[in-house]
Amino acid sequence: MRFLRWLCSRFKRTPKIKKSPFKMTFDSRTEKNLATLDPEVQDEMRKFVALAKKVAARFGMTFKVISGMRTAEEQQRLWNIGRKTPGKIVTKAKPWTSSHNYGTAIDGALFEGDVYLDGKDSKLSTKIYKVIANNAEADGLKIEAGVHWKSFPDPPHFEYITGRSMAEMKQRMQKGQSVV
Repeated sequence: MRFLRWLCSRFKRTPKIKKSPFKMTFDSRTEKNLATLDPEVQDEMRKFVALAKKVAARFGMTFKVISGMRTAEEQQRLWNIGRKTPGKIVTKAKPWTSSHNYGTAIDGALFEGDVYLDGKDSKLSTKIYKVIANNAEADGLKIEAGVHWKSFPDPPHFEYITGRSMAEMKQRMQKGQSVV
């Protein structure tokens, strides 16, 4: 009987482990851009960025978020490149036709040290973006990858799947509602 009391007392003394909420944090540039996203999108994007960083590390690269939400003016400036201003066309999306305008999209970048891989070796960066996208899909993340787009592939682009049209998101945003 004494043994049973002793054994039971051992279980009573075992402290319960409290799980502390873990918030993934990243480099300052990534954090700054993630903070611009719709609050309902941020947790899923943080999971995605953590996954993207792990995949990039397997290739000896670093993944950072270099763009988040954009104003209509910023989107217009990007759309003008290659059309009204010098340079190669970088987007097909006019203002309010990009998920960036609603805070549901990011553009990532791969770095090899301080060197921007997309500019140095676009074939390798596209390969890595495909691996990232495939891993995100396999993990069930609600992320659509621009690398899989047929008409205008945009490998560094990743957006949260809202299930809403651009018109619906614009209308919700104008009413002060979440676009998600």
